[in-house]
Amino acid sequence: MRAQGIDISQYQEGYDASVKKHDFVFLRATINVSTDKNFAKHAESIADVPVRGAYHYLSSYKANSDELFWQEQADYYLDVMSDFDFNLYILDFERKNNNPSMRFGAGAKKWIDYVAQQSGKVVMLYSNPASYQEYLLPYGQRWMNDYPFWVAQYPYDRAWNERLTEVLSVSGGWEPRLPAGHRNWKFWQFSADGNQKGPENGIERKVWHLVPPAVDIDVFNGTVQELMEWLSLEDQGGGEINPPIVEPPVVQPEEPTYAGMTNQDMIDLIFKAAQPSGKHYWNHWVKNAQLEYLAIPEVNRKKPYTGPKIEDLPGLTGNEKNVILAAM
Repeated sequence: MRAQGIDISQYQEGYDASVKKHDFVFLRATINVSTDKNFAKHAESIADVPVRGAYHYLSSYKANSDELFWQEQADYYLDVMSDFDFNLYILDFERKNNNPSMRFGAGAKKWIDYVAQQSGKVVMLYSNPASYQEYLLPYGQRWMNDYPFWVAQYPYDRAWNERLTEVLSVSGGWEPRLPAGHRNWKFWQFSADGNQKGPENGIERKVWHLVPPAVDIDVFNGTVQELMEWLSLEDQGGGEINPPIVEPPVVQPEEPTYAGMTNQDMIDLIFKAAQPSGKHYWNHWVKNAQLEYLAIPEVNRKKPYTGPKIEDLPGLTGNEKNVILAAM
């Protein structure tokens, strides 16, 4: 069975986690440089949900006049997130209320890279086929396959059809229609507006609701255990999942490997080296080299780097090691 969850925003007034056990819940946290009005309330209500994600709706406002428009939004998002405990950060890239441009599309990649670098979190892209194909591909963007992808695609035009229960099965044969050129997906938002599935998923029904409220329904492309493994989470009992303290892959010497280099310096070096390759520095380089512990927990970032020498890093090719050495 695929891991199951929902995503909610200010359009859902309240959420009761006791109504239905969700494996994950995603919240809208910020839009441009403003906070979703129900974010804090929803964040409190999902405290016991095993996997918690928060997304930012990227705005093209000021994209034409300010090449760092994305960073202003990223810094705002990170500031909001600093007061909360989430396992997964997400960028919501859509057409609604936005204008297409090369800078807007490129800004999405820069936002993800920056937030990942600053937070040490896994950062995922959310989009739908239309936004992807009309606002990214025509502007030369080809980076999307290197990032975890949450796709919004509705087999029955958002409304509910009982056959959609088959989506929950790993072996049911149901897969989303991906945007042109995209190969893989991590999450699938397969039902949304008009499904009237809110109350049975814990969404509060107000007296003015003439029909039961709708809710976005999602699945992970794998089991609950595979979801936890992907995010490097452990079940601590009582429904709480917390990031483990990742031990170094080898016995570390007491003296710094390179004089004056901190763990953050090593992360920055790998980020610089990975950029020309087009590969995501964290997912493809840091994780392959077993260096997640440099940033998890956060306090490790300021410590002296005492890991393997670059030429001895596991999981990287000889060419990748040479590129890092050249970037020093």
